[in-house]
Amino acid sequence: MSYYLLIERDTGASPWFVNFGDSDKECVEFEREDVADHGALKRNLKIVKFARVPTQAQIDAKLAELNA
Repeated sequence: MSYYLLIERDTGASPWFVNFGDSDKECVEFEREDVADHGALKRNLKIVKFARVPTQAQIDAKLAELNA
């Protein structure tokens, strides 16, 4: 079962962080739209897909990759 994380950053220079996660992609897409409706820029929002629920180490590695 796939798992999706909504990754966000406050501004272009700030680090990425996890905002929301769910196994239902539509639910994560809805959350992305809600966050954008409340002022976040869409370029500062990403949906990342994992093959299954990620471990904290996998999440940390993905954030490190995005923040590099």
